[in-house]
Amino acid sequence: MRRIMAVLPLVLAVCLAAGGARADTQQALTHAALDKLVRATEALERGDTGDALFYLVYMQNEVNNLSATAQQFRQSARTAEQQCQARSLQLISAIETNYARQRELERQDAQLEAEIRVQRDQAARDAATLTTTAQLAEIHRQETVFRARCKSDNAFYYEHFGQCFIRVWEDRFTTRAEQIQHEVDDLTRRSQALAAAINEAVKHQQALQDELAQHKGEESLLQAQRPVLEQQDRAVRLAITSLSDVTVFWDTALSLLTVNVANRLGLLRDLLPTLDVTSHAPVFDDYDRAEIRSLRATLLDFAKTVDNRNNFLSTPTICR
Repeated sequence: MRRIMAVLPLVLAVCLAAGGARADTQQALTHAALDKLVRATEALERGDTGDALFYLVYMQNEVNNLSATAQQFRQSARTAEQQCQARSLQLISAIETNYARQRELERQDAQLEAEIRVQRDQAARDAATLTTTAQLAEIHRQETVFRARCKSDNAFYYEHFGQCFIRVWEDRFTTRAEQIQHEVDDLTRRSQALAAAINEAVKHQQALQDELAQHKGEESLLQAQRPVLEQQDRAVRLAITSLSDVTVFWDTALSLLTVNVANRLGLLRDLLPTLDVTSHAPVFDDYDRAEIRSLRATLLDFAKTVDNRNNFLSTPTICR
């Protein structure tokens, strides 16, 4: 009877703690489990192995739950790490392909610019030749008109006898005028064809430059993704390390039930101080941030983000 009465306060305390843990939040489970570890240590320190075992037994479900959650998120982190690696390779490949296309477009643009320059120089020379030839054609046209009038108008012939006599008997004027006109026509056609070719080349060049501008815009977007992906990859890798520490802690806590009484106090004395050991840990609701903090703070921060459903490892877009 005395034994029962002595144990009742302990049972009540454990039940109250268990009742708090049944709030069904990771934070409540974490606080309850840590509290029971401390109480078990205190019991062992005063030599009460029965009370210590009682606390350890009643924390088992909580620790199992916390360990399972940590392992689940650690697996998510490992999956995300693989996604980061795959996405990094895709991004690097896309950037390299984009860069290669830009260089090809720049080469084509430079080649086309040189061809357009040659065509424009040729067009300028043809225009100058056409002007000179057209002027010469006009002179011969006037001479042809003069000769025709000499032949058809006797009064005009005798009025300009000296000039008409020579031109009437020189057939080369007619032949030369036609030849020059053919040259003018050929030059005109060539100038028109060259102008059309230049126009098409300029359109093609504009299309190349538009595509080049598009690829440069795409490259900027791709390059902007790199630091984000790199930061996510760092956060995921850090999360794997931190969650490994978390699972090791809870697994060690569970192992206390399987060792003999003589070893429990030593294990607890080794285990509890690890809660105050600091390390570089992620802020689980913001992959952009990391902090130097204790394992205890990491346990509680992780639990809070699981409860709030804002842990970055559960974000569908992480490393994508």
